[in-house]
Amino acid sequence: MNLRATSIPSALHEVKSHLKKWMHTSLGGKENKYIRRFYEPSMKSSMNNLDFPSYALGYAGDVSVQLAWQWQQSGQAVLVDIRTDAERDWVGFVPGAVPLAFKLWPGMVLNPAFDDGLKVVAVGGKKLVLLCRSGIRSVAAAKRATELGFEAYNILQGFEGDADGQAQRGKLAGWKVMGLPWRQG
Repeated sequence: MNLRATSIPSALHEVKSHLKKWMHTSLGGKENKYIRRFYEPSMKSSMNNLDFPSYALGYAGDVSVQLAWQWQQSGQAVLVDIRTDAERDWVGFVPGAVPLAFKLWPGMVLNPAFDDGLKVVAVGGKKLVLLCRSGIRSVAAAKRATELGFEAYNILQGFEGDADGQAQRGKLAGWKVMGLPWRQG
């Protein structure tokens, strides 16, 4: 399978398309309820309603915003908001999340205090679930946390999700769209 996707949603769409072709050719076009149930979810449910982590290379995995919230509420994980202070101040923040910027505003340079900050918040061997704007920057942060020896997960779609057709975020997916707790200002 040769994927040409440039984003997680487009990659999932391509994989779904390849699986449909495989089901039709390998199964003679017959229905297979197991495969349909697990490999043909709608794009929105596949991105936002995972109740288990998905595999990732270089870190523990990707989780939905709902699963990250469940883990944080049950005490299984520490929710770390890796967005900049400016993003949290202007766009909104998650109550109870630990604010620890991975990159600093302006300039978006790596935060030299990030590693030490993780060591402070990752007490008791809890999982770390990392939240950024769209679920991209938190992949790099999860990889770094994993290099430091932590069990770190990326939160898919982040706080605001991908941009829509009008280049606006916060309408298609992400923490805010799924109705999870957040505040502004």
